[in-house]
Amino acid sequence: MKLMDNLSSADIRKQEGNEQVTYEQMLAIMANVNGGVSAVVIKEGHPHFLYANNQYFEQLGYTREQFLEEVDNAFDLVYEEDRGVVAELTRKASIDKNSFSCEYRARKRNGRLVWMQSNISITSLPGIDEPVQLAVANSIDQVKLQLRQEIINHSVISFQINLTKGTIEEYYSRFHDIPQISPNERINEDLRTSILKNIVPEDRDRVVNTIFYEALARAYSCDLNTIHVDYRRYIQGTGVKWLHATANIMERPHTGELVAFVCSQDIDVEKKNQLAIESIMDEEIEYVLLLNTATGQARMVQEKHYEGIGSHQVFHYDDMRKRVLQKQVMPEDSEKCELFFDLQSLIKALDQGGVIKQIYRVMDSEGRIQRKKARAFYLDSTREEIVLIRRDITDLYEEEQRQKQILQDAVDAAVEANHAKSDFLSRMSHDMRTPLNAILSFSDHELTEDATEEKMGMYLDKIHASGDYLLGIINDVLDVSKIEQDKMALNPTPYSLDEFTDSINTVIGSLCQNKSIDFNMDISRVPDQWIMIDKVRFNQIFINLLSNAVKFTEDGGKVDFTVMPCSEILDSGLRMRFEIRDNGIGMSPEFLPHAFDSFSQEYNKNISEKAQGTGLGLTIVKEIVSLMKGTISVESKLGKGTLFTVELPLKYTAPPPSTLLLKEDMPSLQGIHVLLCEDNELNREIAVILLEKWGCQVECAENGRQGMDMFLQSEVAYYDVILMDIRMPVMNGLEATKGIRAADRPDAPVIPIVAMTADAFSEDAQISSEAGMNGHLSKPIEPKKVFETLMRVTCK
Repeated sequence: MKLMDNLSSADIRKQEGNEQVTYEQMLAIMANVNGGVSAVVIKEGHPHFLYANNQYFEQLGYTREQFLEEVDNAFDLVYEEDRGVVAELTRKASIDKNSFSCEYRARKRNGRLVWMQSNISITSLPGIDEPVQLAVANSIDQVKLQLRQEIINHSVISFQINLTKGTIEEYYSRFHDIPQISPNERINEDLRTSILKNIVPEDRDRVVNTIFYEALARAYSCDLNTIHVDYRRYIQGTGVKWLHATANIMERPHTGELVAFVCSQDIDVEKKNQLAIESIMDEEIEYVLLLNTATGQARMVQEKHYEGIGSHQVFHYDDMRKRVLQKQVMPEDSEKCELFFDLQSLIKALDQGGVIKQIYRVMDSEGRIQRKKARAFYLDSTREEIVLIRRDITDLYEEEQRQKQILQDAVDAAVEANHAKSDFLSRMSHDMRTPLNAILSFSDHELTEDATEEKMGMYLDKIHASGDYLLGIINDVLDVSKIEQDKMALNPTPYSLDEFTDSINTVIGSLCQNKSIDFNMDISRVPDQWIMIDKVRFNQIFINLLSNAVKFTEDGGKVDFTVMPCSEILDSGLRMRFEIRDNGIGMSPEFLPHAFDSFSQEYNKNISEKAQGTGLGLTIVKEIVSLMKGTISVESKLGKGTLFTVELPLKYTAPPPSTLLLKEDMPSLQGIHVLLCEDNELNREIAVILLEKWGCQVECAENGRQGMDMFLQSEVAYYDVILMDIRMPVMNGLEATKGIRAADRPDAPVIPIVAMTADAFSEDAQISSEAGMNGHLSKPIEPKKVFETLMRVTCK
């Protein structure tokens, strides 16, 4: 078969597999080939040429005649170290009938090696039994040389290291501080020391652990082919420079040896700029400059708000220093700045370690005085470069002065508040001891031993009244505590406005009667409606305001309570205005702005005896009004009286079903079986006495666990109701209630459970309900409420 001239690798691949290529097809395919084309057949394990084109011969330095005469075995042209891998690829391709590409070194006729890249396809031809290799080969030697030269041109040091043999195959350096290294020189301790001696000591371990031949071999075993490291090196006649080293590791296919190509590039300027900027990244700077301690030259690394010198500009440091001192620095600070910025003074101060700072004042172009802060420190351990930073701290200084004033004001306010609280504690101690004295005195054995029944009744009335007063003080303190913790919440329920006015008239009317005060309540414009509101807090607002009006009005005075709509009455609700007016002692103009402050009361020789209380009532009222989306205001004149105005949005609602089903004749509690869960012995004793008085049968448990067990171990429907304290040891009342409700017995979901606890806030009642309770009684218990609740839940 003739040697042909042209063959296309792409077209050859279209013919691979078991299909045969005809002679005519071969000629057509080879018409437009670029590169050296050859066809080889494998006979008895050896490749033999069938044909090749002129480009193939030229790339290898042969003429057609020389090639035909001198070459028979195609493998003779492949460099000895690369023959193994090429032969293996050929063998596999012949079996699998596939294509492949490979790079290898071929020996030219003159003996020199050239890098070749071949794209090879396996096919069959008519009349030839063995598979035929059709190859398109091109020399890539020049490409590789150009790429390698490009890397070397951009490097200051480069090594080619045989990691398997531990030798340096090639070496290049622009520096002359290392003795010339011979090709394939073994890396021994002397060579190692010679290479490392010019690296800055602090960086040597990092270099050894990343790009020395042992570290590179370890990296390759961990599937790392490319390694990078930055390090500093002493350069003869230049000083210290930052270099960036890159190592590429590969395995030679023909020998399996590991080879690494390591090159280092000069990154000194970029690295020092980066380090200087990174060192002050957290500061809002005006400028950063690098000052060379040996030459006195400075370079502006970064400049934001400094006129005259641009970024990266090199200048003589001392000239700039003198200009700044003369033109900008305030005369009062010039001496300390002269000492700080002097180069030798800087070096002396920095040699003692750390960072040095200086704050000084300058005058800007508009005549404003600004405060500056300068910092200086060595760039690194070589102490060749000083980093100088200046930032403006005028705003920071002014803010600091403002914060100092705020702090001083806060201290003054805290002292005043502490004084107010001390006053409050002193007054509250007096207020609490007064009812306590009555309770203890009227219950003392010496006083009651010979008392008549009439006197005993009087004593009990006084004890009860004193206890109510003391409870009010405690409730005020607890309410204020919840306000301060932002935990006060509302629990709206249906409430009749008619019931509200009756309640006010009952409570306040009796107080006014005791002092002969004329109490007038105008409710003529109030619709007889049910509203959705927190009944307890709603009453608390007006009972507090009206009781204050009574307290601070002289005997025979006058208190008016007027309720009116302040907008059109709608079906859904309206905004109501409540006015409380008295002609009492009033408040001074100085005290009026503080009327709603915690612990505040106005005291003087004329009214101190009348102003008993905690000074918390109006604070609580204001918070409740705010929670209800309302407003409260006050007008007052000393000696003339006071007017409080409250406006609240009220939403109408339907009356609860229970109010429509009231029974005239309520049965007694006789025979009701009660399980009382209460850990306090005295509270248990009081409750048992009260319940047994009504004919109840009572069994007691000392904690929630015991109470739950007693219920679970009893017969179904044995107990009619459970009175459950909340805070108990072993198991609290909420947990015990949940345990009872979850029990697998028919009475567990329906038995009435009523909280009887000192947790007295409306949100506590909500928590009890969510746990599965049917009612909530707060301590100290009120017999009437206990009786009514038991009647309601037992329905007997």
